[in-house]
Amino acid sequence: MDGCLEYALRVLVGLTHQSRDWNRKLLHQEYFLPFLMRTIMRSHREYLGSVLQGQSSDHAPSSEEENRALDCFCLALGICTNLVQNSDEARDIYQAIRKSYLSDILLIVS
Repeated sequence: MDGCLEYALRVLVGLTHQSRDWNRKLLHQEYFLPFLMRTIMRSHREYLGSVLQGQSSDHAPSSEEENRALDCFCLALGICTNLVQNSDEARDIYQAIRKSYLSDILLIVS
């Protein structure tokens, strides 16, 4: 499954690079941005978990696991970058997500 995700992300990076039409199409898909955010968070968590597990135990995680997680993380960030560079709408959406996320964190902390 992760191999398919990686290939799909690679295709989306290519499609969103300097293409306002593809950016607009993706932004108007109801589940795309939540999927992209989850992909970023999940792949980052998997990468850090793999690295930390390798540092804290005798069982080192395979570099293939680390590489796949890091690749997915970077590809998903690349899609975000392409969307924000090519669309004011994407910038507004990401700012709203960021504000919502930060307010949720502040509620949890306080």
